Amino acid sequence: MNLAQTVPGGLSRLRAAVPLLNARPVPPGVHHDVERPIPVTVTLRWESGAEPLDTVAVEWTATLVRVRIVDLRVMTGAVWLPAADVRRRACA
Repeated sequence: MNLAQTVPGGLSRLRAAVPLLNARPVPPGVHHDVERPIPVTVTLRWESGAEPLDTVAVEWTATLVRVRIVDLRVMTGAVWLPAADVRRRACA
């Protein structure tokens, strides 16, 4: 399989992918997005430092929150983060 042909964004996306240090594995169980995502500000922790991002929470557990993320450095459209790295924003 040629990942450069099967990954959206191709080879440039593969080259841009870097570890998100505070990303957590998917918790066990069945997962579904909530009907109404909640606006949040998250802290993404990269090797180069922390970066705030306004996004939405689409699912959560007692300790983890799955948030949408559109960033060439991340291969998926959402990541699980520790709840401590997620802050709710006021709804618009």
